[in-house]
Amino acid sequence: MVKSIKFMKKLTIYLGDLVHDFEETGNFVVPLNIGTIAAHLNNIFKKEIEITLFKSPNQLIDKIKTSPPDLLGLSNYIWNFELNKVVLSAAKKINNLSNTVVLGTAHPYKFLETVKMATGKEVKPPIQLSKIEDKEEKYDILENDISKIKNYILEKIA
Repeated sequence: MVKSIKFMKKLTIYLGDLVHDFEETGNFVVPLNIGTIAAHLNNIFKKEIEITLFKSPNQLIDKIKTSPPDLLGLSNYIWNFELNKVVLSAAKKINNLSNTVVLGTAHPYKFLETVKMATGKEVKPPIQLSKIEDKEEKYDILENDISKIKNYILEKIA
């Protein structure tokens, strides 16, 4: 485990869990993932780093324009993958930012074969999975029509 590293200057790190904010309908709570990473890094490096968390891609790009980070880290999911690509492309154009990390998190069991191939180890399913494995799956198939989806949701919550 890293005890302490002395950097030549204080490192600036921007961590983003970006959402589409053009309609301000995204999930704007600070997610556990980047919050935990920030807390862990602050615990290790103390005053050697400065971390800022972002949800808004526009705020992140604006900040990169005025104060480029030493490292940009983005959490990556299926719903923000394309958004991350746009932000990373913009960041590279702004100042040729080259230190970037993009990570997604999931239980290793979700990628059972890949993890087994990479590590040579068997992955056990999470305990919670055993509680739902034998349950009947329930779902409805809806047309790709926003008004029908809206009505469906309203009917379910009424």
